[in-house]
Amino acid sequence: MKKEFMGLFISFALVACALLGVTVYGQTNKNVYVATNEAFIDAVANAKEDETIILQEDIEIDENLDITTTVTLDLNGKTLKNSSNESSDALISIKENAALTITGDGVIEATENERNAIDISGGSLTIDGGTVIGNESAVFVNEGQVKINGGVFKNAQISRSIHYQLDGVEENFANGTASIVVTGGSFQQFDPAGSYTDNPHRNFVAEGYKSVYNQETGFYDVVAIVNVEVSTAAELLDKIAHTKENEIIVLKNDIETQENININKTITLNMNGKTLKATQDLWNSANREWSVISVQAGGNLTITGNGTIEASDGESDECYALDVRDGGKLTIENGTFIGNCSALYVHTGEATILDGVFNIHDNNEAYDYAYLLNCRDASLKDGTAKIFVKGGSFYKLNPANSRSENPLYNFVPTGYTSVYDDNTEFYHVSKLA
Repeated sequence: MKKEFMGLFISFALVACALLGVTVYGQTNKNVYVATNEAFIDAVANAKEDETIILQEDIEIDENLDITTTVTLDLNGKTLKNSSNESSDALISIKENAALTITGDGVIEATENERNAIDISGGSLTIDGGTVIGNESAVFVNEGQVKINGGVFKNAQISRSIHYQLDGVEENFANGTASIVVTGGSFQQFDPAGSYTDNPHRNFVAEGYKSVYNQETGFYDVVAIVNVEVSTAAELLDKIAHTKENEIIVLKNDIETQENININKTITLNMNGKTLKATQDLWNSANREWSVISVQAGGNLTITGNGTIEASDGESDECYALDVRDGGKLTIENGTFIGNCSALYVHTGEATILDGVFNIHDNNEAYDYAYLLNCRDASLKDGTAKIFVKGGSFYKLNPANSRSENPLYNFVPTGYTSVYDDNTEFYHVSKLA
């Protein structure tokens, strides 16, 4: 009778603890529940690959936590931090051959005496959720692999956060022994696609994703890219007006336009090997209409996909393939661009050419191709109009010694060179070896 009573009592106690959520250290269905510092440290030290450690209370450990095995940690809305005031490199250190996966809402917070929230020295880290607050860096990689699928990332030292929220040893990123791959998450005043970890900047965002800045929150959000196809000029104009920053506009087929296409937001245009061509003269000086595509105030256009943008080849000597004005920004990754007197004109703003072929129609040879690339003279002189040529091929115009400006002007930055091909009459720009 006594044994039966004790069995009933233990069963009742276990049920009551589960209902009240007061487990100190328990295990059910490969989940390990911890509610005290001691229980948490013990669970981490004895973790098994198929187990998940779930916090039931906020945990304040009095020493730095070394991960030496495979651990999955569910923050479960709770906070993990260090109560010690001793200086250290990180709250959590992942050692060689160890692996840590972090899930669930909750917070991992470094103290002011800890440089980083998490560092990795030869292991791996996967973050699926939670908020990670570092001091100098939220995550620092000496060696090892980091994959960030979600979560929120902040720094106590906000001046460091802007540049080094995700950081590591530069030479190890270069030789492949350290890596960070981001497919999700929100980063306070830090762009994971333009980290200052390296010089030049390093892009941690995986292919097929992009980093989008939210002006209201001050966070960069990493989101999956969505391709949106357009088949007509009307569809193209509508999509430009309503596109979201994670969308890429893709030409499904060749498109003819009879009106200017103005860009005043962040747009990526994938030409997809197709042609966008003006079928009539689009020049209207009174309305400041000059080009097939005009990147204007607030506009940030990236052109990719190896297609063609072509101005009408009618009788007019004017009309450009592209222009930039009112502080707009243009990046050309590749493609073919055919204008009349100019393929590209920058009134006020900035254009960067990484690759592509640039030409004008034969009926405008009177210009002798001198204005193939051109800037407004006054804006070039005061620095408000800029063209940076880091690649591409230019018919009969040397972008390192352009005749469009007086005196001759070099659009090719240091570290790049322009080489003439006698057979094709093109100047080819490439990076110096």
